[in-house]
Amino acid sequence: MASFGRRKAAPPKMGVIQLLRKELGTFDDENCALLQYQLDRLQICFTLLGDPTPAGLSEAQRFGRLRARKLLFDILRRLGEEAFLLCATAISITRLARISGKTVLDIRRWWKTIGPCPTGLVIKAKEVCNAEFKKRYTAGEIQNSLLDER
Repeated sequence: MASFGRRKAAPPKMGVIQLLRKELGTFDDENCALLQYQLDRLQICFTLLGDPTPAGLSEAQRFGRLRARKLLFDILRRLGEEAFLLCATAISITRLARISGKTVLDIRRWWKTIGPCPTGLVIKAKEVCNAEFKKRYTAGEIQNSLLDER
């Protein structure tokens, strides 16, 4: 019997840790080029770090972007470039803005359990972060941004 008009249930939303695990699986010990979606998400995150509140956004959008920016800086400062790269490429800005304090703790705990990062992730994170931060900021500005986010 056909069931007209009924939709299939949407697949369950992946949790943040699941997204990070999946993203971690895209890296191995080879230094490979980032995939297009990774480059796109990184560009969005680096733009957010540089200009978190462009004109024309509502107050709620500005608040969300500032919250996501603070979280990205916190991850970069506390967990390092590799964790930053994973979060930036695995999680959308909208979802980053909605992450709870408990989830942030879960991310930190999970990060401590993964053991050594794949060499490809380490190399790519340093390469991408160093190039982008050097292009956008002086060393003093980066340090001040990281300190301001405390």
